[in-house]
Amino acid sequence: MIFFETAITSSEVARYMASLILPEDFRNMRMEEIHLDAQTLNSEGSQFLKVTYTLPGRVEDIELDPEKHAFRLIQSFHPNFQLEKVQFIPHSSRWLWSQNSVRIYFTLKELNSSPSGEVFEADEAYVSLTRRQIFLSYDLIQEYLLMLIADLGLETGDEVSVHWDESKGGAVYRCGNTLVQWTPEGEEEFQDLLNFAGSNLILKQTCDLLKTNVQIQFEITQITNAGLKIPIKIMPIQTETKEDE
Repeated sequence: MIFFETAITSSEVARYMASLILPEDFRNMRMEEIHLDAQTLNSEGSQFLKVTYTLPGRVEDIELDPEKHAFRLIQSFHPNFQLEKVQFIPHSSRWLWSQNSVRIYFTLKELNSSPSGEVFEADEAYVSLTRRQIFLSYDLIQEYLLMLIADLGLETGDEVSVHWDESKGGAVYRCGNTLVQWTPEGEEEFQDLLNFAGSNLILKQTCDLLKTNVQIQFEITQITNAGLKIPIKIMPIQTETKEDE
């Protein structure tokens, strides 16, 4: 699965609140506090975010439901954010906060990347029948994750290069205020990455030329300092004989 975490500062939350149409009796009130202390968290990361407004002699709270406001909050900071392409991570936190920011967690509704069209050098990606493996570098994975970020309309910024995090069991990449984690939980994640790299097409063309079949063994992928080595099993194409007819 691919996990996204976007951090929104308290000042950006305030800017979002200023864009909302508040109840009529709040019109002359001043925003007093955005409650981001850790004691207001719950274990599920799904409770409402509270904002306090005041007027002399009066105090009122507005509570923001993550289902209604979390993705709109991202969109207020990233105007091109394609919120229809994302969803909350099943059985996980929707948002959490610390003293200065709100962290919103989500994933893609579907993986359907197109080939990048780029011709990658062998130190970035290759298919090898003699070595019986496919290689994908961290640089290529970074390009892939950056493409996903851009496709969602999230603005980019300073980067922290992709690296493999053993504790998370996946590749981690930070770009601007968004962190992406690529965790290969099944074949779908690998296939989308292979499609982006053009490796699927190269593999098919090579197999057609040599009249052979290949089984990609995702489950025994080797993690190296340079990237991922995915073993392949080569199998000859079975041809019919007269006895089979």
